[in-house]
Amino acid sequence: MSFYHDYQLREEELKVKATEDVGKQVVKKKLTKLYITAFIAVVMTGVALFAVYKGYEEDRLLALIVAFIGAVGFAMISLLVIRQMMTDRYLLVVDGQGFHDFSSANSPRYITIEWDNVTSVSLKTIIDQPILAVVLKDDKVLFDEMTSAQKKAAEANSVMGFGAVAINCKLAKDATPEELLDLFNHYLKERMEQVKEN
Repeated sequence: MSFYHDYQLREEELKVKATEDVGKQVVKKKLTKLYITAFIAVVMTGVALFAVYKGYEEDRLLALIVAFIGAVGFAMISLLVIRQMMTDRYLLVVDGQGFHDFSSANSPRYITIEWDNVTSVSLKTIIDQPILAVVLKDDKVLFDEMTSAQKKAAEANSVMGFGAVAINCKLAKDATPEELLDLFNHYLKERMEQVKEN
């Protein structure tokens, strides 16, 4: 089974869980930047293809090669961005067990970050970007399930003082940073109370 197919299966499974389970909160991602990026990439692909045509017509080998490389590169970017627009619609999926973070390409995505492993959640800012900073009791629990790129991103988040998980709140479609903080604190408090009762 290919990685892409496995990725699609996990996404479909998560969609079903998120829509069927009453206790799950789904925060959708703003796609405006992706639409703009896709438009620019498609336009640049067209420009590069026109340059390929002109290079061929005028028999300029160097111009033809450079334009061809540009056309292939922009076409790949266009396809990747369009694929991301189709598959990457969630920012967060949150429930009583924990949450899934889809905020960036290096987010832990399909790894459930359990409330039992969360120490604190706070709002911080970096270059006018509101960041939901999640500090974990044991980063190793999360790191063991991550890819090397995800680990490096999480370690960089920790070094900057955000904790292993840092979520850019500006990407949330219908929620303010304060609402996201309240949502996380609600579930974290609820879990702490359950643990006290047991």
